[in-house]
Amino acid sequence: MLVEINGGAGQVQHHPTPMARFGKNDFGENLWRIVYTDSVRRMIGGKWPDGHDEYRWKKVYVGPEAKGRWVLERWRSAFELTQCTPEMYNAQFKAPGSELLINGPYPYRGDYEEVWVFTGSPDEVNIARIIDWSNHQQGMGFAERHRLRKEAAEYQEKSESAQNIDKMIDIQPNPCGSMMIKKRRQIKLSPAQKFGNRLPSDLGFGQTAAV
Repeated sequence: MLVEINGGAGQVQHHPTPMARFGKNDFGENLWRIVYTDSVRRMIGGKWPDGHDEYRWKKVYVGPEAKGRWVLERWRSAFELTQCTPEMYNAQFKAPGSELLINGPYPYRGDYEEVWVFTGSPDEVNIARIIDWSNHQQGMGFAERHRLRKEAAEYQEKSESAQNIDKMIDIQPNPCGSMMIKKRRQIKLSPAQKFGNRLPSDLGFGQTAAV
């Protein structure tokens, strides 16, 4: 029996950025979405510390690096998410000591998974560029993805250093006696974070719950 905890899945809070232009999934829904991390929940089944053996809706993004932020998610089909048929899924994802499924029933309609956690407002970021980057990574091997992530991290470090220098320049008076104002464009390149510490046991695919 499905137990609705705290109103069940609840209403996912979407950012106002139009996302239909990036494509639709098999069910006519947006392929990409930007949602508020605190509003995203996943169904988890199993035996809980309070002794109940049931399904519950739990927040996905509760790690300190993601809590209270906006996140870019991409829809994946059921097979892309699970890499198995319904029969294989029902056998593989049973919760320890329970007949329930750790990730809830087989996701026939697919589901969304994290791609990028924004460190600020999504309005300050080139969304199309992040989506292109993600699509490009899909066809890459591990070595190439690792190289690109390393380059992105180095670029971010250089960008932060440059912004610190800009701030120092901004507070210096110009020869005319007024303050120098230099318009800066904030660059967001932090890769999406992944989190561990899972409840009630291994959460399986698509879960990023953490303390």
